[in-house]
Amino acid sequence: MNTDSGDYEISLPQKTIFSISDASGIQIDCSQGCVWITLDSDPRDIVLAGGGETFMTKQHRRALIYAIEASSIVLSPAEAPSSAGARHASPSGRRAIGSFALQAGGAAV
Repeated sequence: MNTDSGDYEISLPQKTIFSISDASGIQIDCSQGCVWITLDSDPRDIVLAGGGETFMTKQHRRALIYAIEASSIVLSPAEAPSSAGARHASPSGRRAIGSFALQAGGAAV
């Protein structure tokens, strides 16, 4: 993980589910492999292929990211206006992007 820039680099084995409890304002970049993303109560299915395809939502919903094949994703906080960023800044000056849960085969890892 690269915590200096606020980005989180995550490697997902094939058939792994990664959950983001509130995906609002988090950019998801697929740098390698292929992932499927779905948001709670959203009829869309989003598929990102490696090589830099990205997805971001402003909706406060849980996102499930499923690794169709072994994949690498990067989670980044969205750019926010300075006044909004200040409200959500951590003591280190970085904006918190949420909590994450990694699941493999139905069990939390």
